[in-house]
This record gives sequence, C-alpha cells and structure tokens, in this order.
Amino acid sequence: MTSTSVRAVIWDFDGTLVDTRAKNLAVNRRIIEEITGRAWSEWPALETLDGYERAIRRSRNWRDLYDVEFGLSDTETDRAGAMWSGLHS
Repeated sequence: MTSTSVRAVIWDFDGTLVDTRAKNLAVNRRIIEEITGRAWSEWPALETLDGYERAIRRSRNWRDLYDVEFGLSDTETDRAGAMWSGLHS
C-alpha cells in the first residue's frame, strides 16, 4: 500500500471560510498610503470596516475598487495588485 499526500492552497477571497475583512482593510490601508502618499484616513472607503465593505459592494471587482474609490491609474492598480503578496502575510 502506498501513501499519498494532498497539498492544496485555498484562496478564500470572499470570506466564506474565514473572516478576513479586517486584515484586508489593513492591507489596503498600507497599499493606498504607499501608492498615493496620502494618509489612509483621507479615504472614506478606508475609515471603517463598514465603509470598506460598502466600497467593495459598490465595486465590480478589485481593479474597479482601486479605480473608483481611490482614483488609481492602471499602472498604480497593477502595482497595488503585486503588493498583496508581500503585505498580506
């Protein structure tokens, strides 16, 4: 009899398995500050967890969130997306 192991990565973007809203808000605060050079508190969508959730519901996807809520260019949005792997740990 042979033994096999299963390895998997589960990405729970919508928080179905784990409530990651507070962590995601914290990561977005850092990303927006770094990219814009402005304090996260200047952005209504980043002031509270409720405000962040409302902004997400208004957005079609994460790129739309960065465009509409923060006015990021496509290049800045690409940079923000790349920053997630380093800041989300």
